[in-house]
Amino acid sequence: TLSPRARTHTCAHKKMAARRPSRPCLAAPHCQVAQLRWVYDPSTLDYLLSSVSSDGKVLFWSVSQGLEYPVRGTLLAMRKPVTSDGNAKGSAAVRHSGAVHGGTALAFVGGSSKATVQDPMVVASEAGALMGCSAPTRDAGVPLANWESSAQRVLSYVSGRDRPSVQAHVEQWTRSNRIQKVDAPHIFKSKPDPIALFDSEGGHTRYDAHAGPVLGLDASPFHRHLFLSTGADASLRLYSLLQSKPLLVLEPAACCLHSAAWSHTRPMVFAAAGANGSVYLFDLLVSTSSAVAEMKQPQQAGPSGAVHTVAFNPRMRSFLACGDANGFVHVWNLSWGLANVRPGETEQLDRATKALSDGEGGDADGDGGEMPSSVKQNRRSDVTGSGDLGAAGEDEGR
Repeated sequence: TLSPRARTHTCAHKKMAARRPSRPCLAAPHCQVAQLRWVYDPSTLDYLLSSVSSDGKVLFWSVSQGLEYPVRGTLLAMRKPVTSDGNAKGSAAVRHSGAVHGGTALAFVGGSSKATVQDPMVVASEAGALMGCSAPTRDAGVPLANWESSAQRVLSYVSGRDRPSVQAHVEQWTRSNRIQKVDAPHIFKSKPDPIALFDSEGGHTRYDAHAGPVLGLDASPFHRHLFLSTGADASLRLYSLLQSKPLLVLEPAACCLHSAAWSHTRPMVFAAAGANGSVYLFDLLVSTSSAVAEMKQPQQAGPSGAVHTVAFNPRMRSFLACGDANGFVHVWNLSWGLANVRPGETEQLDRATKALSDGEGGDADGDGGEMPSSVKQNRRSDVTGSGDLGAAGEDEGR
């Protein structure tokens, strides 16, 4: 493991002052907000804030609109009843099964560190489900009299099937309240059916579920189809958008895995945070069946607490941070081998992904079959440690 040699910096997480919102947000989910992600919207040349919550909504908020209302959204619900294997059944007239999934995590899978609203979206649920969703698409339609442009924009993201009912509901509410012009906040104040307002006509792609709540998601910044998931079932899974079954299922420890993160510099390196207080590092160049390093919290920080989150530094490529249940943040300085990209590694990730998709993947050490020779030959012996790890981090920061 890296723990005897890696340098760490630990700090206590203290309460800090935060700016209070100037006004409450309309249509804010009255439940737990599980995750937030900034996502770029090319149509407005601005960033939107996306949220996923336990009431089953994925909402997109605009800072330019003061975060007063979501500019678009989708509901994590199945349009038809489903069997235990995830297949839909029943007639096409069945509109909605009534099952709304409480969201726990969100990722935009596009093969870039700069996520956009056009990227495929993967959402995880409290029941262990993984759903691929498309972001709501806009259909401006015919301009409406007495509707402000902001209200028409919100309505343009409502599915064509539900738009007439939502429009009629809002207009009836405004008439009863003697409102002449409909603006965007009025839509949410009128409280239309959330299934109609946020339903997705495209439905959701379902991937093989975890046996318990999914606790973390992260997308590869180097491959437009790959994403990671971690769950309470102690598994770390590697998925491709193109198939429902995971490419890899890894179980580094018999405990919950709270978070996953992909390296910003090494296409084949990622990490998982464990409830046992350890962070596990994986390098697909070395092994597709086990972690190449386990980093434990320093004993001077007190009894180990569950690690809830882990993050690679996009600039200081040897820095890996994690936060634990005891209120401490630890920053690890990784070895040169784990922090620096190998020649042709992105192409090697493509080849390894194809091999795993075809069922040909395995462990480079021979424990689980053979990796492709193009991957195996690039294995380096210094991946699990180096001499002066601190010096490597200092050089990289310059």
